[in-house]
Amino acid sequence: MDIIASKLTFSFSVHVTEVTEKNMVALLNLTKGINQDQAIITESILEGGYGNPIKFIEVSFTKTTTIDKIIKYISSRLSDEDKEYLGSEFENRFDSKRNTFFLRFDKNAIYMDKLLITDSSKIIKLAIRLRAFTKQANYKSFLIERGIIT
Repeated sequence: MDIIASKLTFSFSVHVTEVTEKNMVALLNLTKGINQDQAIITESILEGGYGNPIKFIEVSFTKTTTIDKIIKYISSRLSDEDKEYLGSEFENRFDSKRNTFFLRFDKNAIYMDKLLITDSSKIIKLAIRLRAFTKQANYKSFLIERGIIT
């Protein structure tokens, strides 16, 4: 295996008008069947434009088998249109310095247990960090093989 997904991080903001628990339920909709005890959760308090507190939550997974299960689950839920869109946007969504691929899911759709790629601001962001064991690594092919993009 030339490439592995070495870290998977979900991140999202919770504004003062939102309920943290509702956001966590949305996250559970993205990680069904995964033992949440394996998650590393960090929470920060930021200040919004009018001085309102904003929670910023990151939930990371580092165990390869868990990451693979989450990627498989998400790829099974993405529409063919979203996979094609992500594939066409690969260069814009892949950070070659950190070997990380980024997706943005519509938070409101996730609440309803639907998975939609979006560029709006109410999102749960997913960062998939990849690690290569060869210089000729083809990260795009890896994501195609995993069913995230086409």
